[in-house]
Amino acid sequence: MKKKRKTGRLTTEEFQANLKMQREAEDAKLARLEESGHSGKNQSTVYRGKDGKKVVASDMMKQQMMLNGELPAEQKEAEELDWRMGKAQKEEAQRKHDRLVLARKMPLNQYADDPALEAHLKARERKDDPMLAYMRKRQQKQGGGGEGLKKKKVKPIYTGAPAAPTRHGTKIKPGYRWDGVDRSNGFEQRLLSRLHTRKSRSHANYQYSVRNM
Repeated sequence: MKKKRKTGRLTTEEFQANLKMQREAEDAKLARLEESGHSGKNQSTVYRGKDGKKVVASDMMKQQMMLNGELPAEQKEAEELDWRMGKAQKEEAQRKHDRLVLARKMPLNQYADDPALEAHLKARERKDDPMLAYMRKRQQKQGGGGEGLKKKKVKPIYTGAPAAPTRHGTKIKPGYRWDGVDRSNGFEQRLLSRLHTRKSRSHANYQYSVRNM
């Protein structure tokens, strides 16, 4: 039968017995946790960064070595870039590195009939090129690409009947989904009428003030 701890006023012997029972109960509980594997004993250390997320021990050691200046200069620069940049920046840096490697292998002099130079000039996109839309469509179908042709998208614009004038003039155009129906309450037209009236009165007053000069 399990012994119960005494409460209330205790003698020295009773207090020592209660303390011993408490320690035995804690030891038995810890032993059960160790047997079930939930005590954390013999478990690998979990390393976490400043944000609380788990990090690999080797990466943490590399970062510490980099802060202490123990890494070589080239490896230190590579590690700093790896920790600072995201996926898009890494891909852009890799493309830049590939272009530099390709440029090193190119001859010093490039002539007009150089095939690499000819392909580069053909792939360039020019804003005033009348064949630009056709070339974009062709590049999208082929899946290949010139510089910026593969990912660039042309935004649709409104091509219907002209919209009513506003206080901003023609700077703000209607969206390409507009059906041409004016559903406003007439405020813009009234405001424009007042502005034009005020401007014409101001001009007439000026003309009247300088008529005898």
